[in-house]
Amino acid sequence: MRRLTLIRHAKASSPLGGTDFERPLSPQGLQEAPVVAKAFAAQDDPPDRILSSGAQRALHTAQIFAAALHYPPEEIDTVPDIYSGYDTTLVNLLQWQPDDIKHLLLVGHNPAISQLAQYLCAGTFNFLPCTVLQLQLSITQWCELSEACGAVLYHDYPR
Repeated sequence: MRRLTLIRHAKASSPLGGTDFERPLSPQGLQEAPVVAKAFAAQDDPPDRILSSGAQRALHTAQIFAAALHYPPEEIDTVPDIYSGYDTTLVNLLQWQPDDIKHLLLVGHNPAISQLAQYLCAGTFNFLPCTVLQLQLSITQWCELSEACGAVLYHDYPR
């Protein structure tokens, strides 16, 4: 069995003067992310690997969760395809993960992150900023990842 935790980045500031990729977390996102991360960390062990979009808002969210989970922030892997990819791109990325990874945490963007969750759970999920969805996957190797192989273990978002 494998576990996959999907997180949409926390609330970002409006793009004023910079690129979308450079958008930082908003004051609201900076307030909510540590609260959601702490609640998640209270019920789970650190992941074996954290993958994040390289966009500033996603990477900062990943760093906040890493700190709450006692995961070394310098070990967060940034993957360009998470920023620009579709749900099918994310499935492919996950299918190529090493089999020694039992729990993977991925921080990304909508619509791809919610589409990925729907594909894996055959359900509908509205990923508001800083939503966390952890899935138990009925696979023994990442290459087996397929439609409807996931069951929800944990779901949280800022309130």
